[in-house]
Amino acid sequence: MIGLYHKHGRFFTRVKQKLTKVFGTKIYYLDRASLRIKDTEKRNSWITDQFFNPHESLHTPKEVYDWFVEDDVDFLNLLPHSDEKNIPLFQERKPPSFSPLQEILMAFNRTQIQEGGFFVIVGRKKKN
Repeated sequence: MIGLYHKHGRFFTRVKQKLTKVFGTKIYYLDRASLRIKDTEKRNSWITDQFFNPHESLHTPKEVYDWFVEDDVDFLNLLPHSDEKNIPLFQERKPPSFSPLQEILMAFNRTQIQEGGFFVIVGRKKKN
């Protein structure tokens, strides 16, 4: 199980990261998730993590899927994109389409944006 930031799904967060040069910690006024956090210490922690992180690695689900293929890992699930409530999290399912268009559509999925571009891909090492 790997949780990563989506290369394209972090677009809005990356814009806000650039705006921190102007707004500083007041950037939270432009972030819906930050506005919901009432505790000042928790909000500052969220702001620091989301917008002031010195290094962030960005990937696409297709890229991670390719790693799975290279390392003999079976694809099981991709959250939030392939998860179905009636199928157990660790039950194997068919991989989604990873065409360039589908990758971009995944990035702008409402749930993906609400999660700040975060996705989780689940796999299981193939038995030899």
